[in-house]
Amino acid sequence: MSSRDFILNSIKNSKPEKFSLPEDYSFLYEDSQWVEAFKTNAEKNGAKISFIHTEKEISDYIQLYFNQEKRIINTLQDAQSLGDLDPHSFHDVELVVVKGLVGVAENAAIWFTETEFKNRVLPFITQNLLVVLRAKDIVPLMHEVYERIENTDAGFSIFISGPSKTADIEQSLVIGAHGSRSHHILIWEEET
Repeated sequence: MSSRDFILNSIKNSKPEKFSLPEDYSFLYEDSQWVEAFKTNAEKNGAKISFIHTEKEISDYIQLYFNQEKRIINTLQDAQSLGDLDPHSFHDVELVVVKGLVGVAENAAIWFTETEFKNRVLPFITQNLLVVLRAKDIVPLMHEVYERIENTDAGFSIFISGPSKTADIEQSLVIGAHGSRSHHILIWEEET
């Protein structure tokens, strides 16, 4: 037997025993841990997290952290038809405020459709992205998101899990190369 055959046979005979994956992954996170796990993972991804309880806190946050003289698009309030605008007209957008549909605790990804952004270029061209996400819309795992979005008819959708980051072979990290430079998430907790 050649050494090649010996190595391949050794690998073939050393395979671990097969087992089926569990159907229910809920054991990974308790219900009470989802929001905290989401917060921890979002911060690891470079997002800034705050908790809110009222709609007024959204505008207070914007006024506190962002230059009001620069262009801000708040898709939660703007009634104008952003979807009909030329994408080049957004070149000067400093901040986009948008509602997140579902957040995932395991990786802090948030799912959006073009309905929330009004124009699909906005999350990529803005300097800063501010997401308002209801705590009740945070699920533990990607499996559950896909169950929720399975029958959606959205033409464009995306998961975003932090500010845009890229690095090259020389290990130079660039933030904001393919999307926003900063990612802020306001987790809206229901009053009890």
